[in-house]
Amino acid sequence: MESVYKRKTYSENDLVGSDNTNTKYLSCVFDNTLLRFSVFNRCIFENCDLTKVSFKTTIFSDCIFDNCKLNWLNFVDVELSKCQFRDSLLESVNFENMNLKGAVFQGCNLSSSYFTKCNLTDTSFENSVLEKAVIQNCKLVNSSLLGANLSQVIISNCKISATKLDLKGFITLGQNQGYKLED
Repeated sequence: MESVYKRKTYSENDLVGSDNTNTKYLSCVFDNTLLRFSVFNRCIFENCDLTKVSFKTTIFSDCIFDNCKLNWLNFVDVELSKCQFRDSLLESVNFENMNLKGAVFQGCNLSSSYFTKCNLTDTSFENSVLEKAVIQNCKLVNSSLLGANLSQVIISNCKISATKLDLKGFITLGQNQGYKLED
């Protein structure tokens, strides 16, 4: 890592037009921060609060978000390439027209989040909470939903192929679609 920032608070235009490579953010707060025309490459965010961030033409490439708060974000006009989210809060997040191929959401809370017209090929949602999430018009190919809480999740108009589910997830998805399991 080139730079390490600990317990720093960013506000408004602090990171507009910034190019951040191999940077580590530890327990940082992004308070009403505008990330416009910014690039984050091979960065690590640990215990950070990004709930009030606004994006405009922002790129995250090969970044890790570990135990972060990213609730209520609108990931439109954002590129998330090869990013990992571990044990993070992403409740009510809007993912629209995104290529999330190969993304990892491990042990995350994605309750009430929206995935619309996204490429979720090779994406892992293992042990994550997707309760009341909406996944529509997406490509779910070789994805993993193992151990995920799929209660009341809505999956519609998606291309699904070779996606991994455990028995509980399979039954829950079937019930969400109106199927009944009978002996």
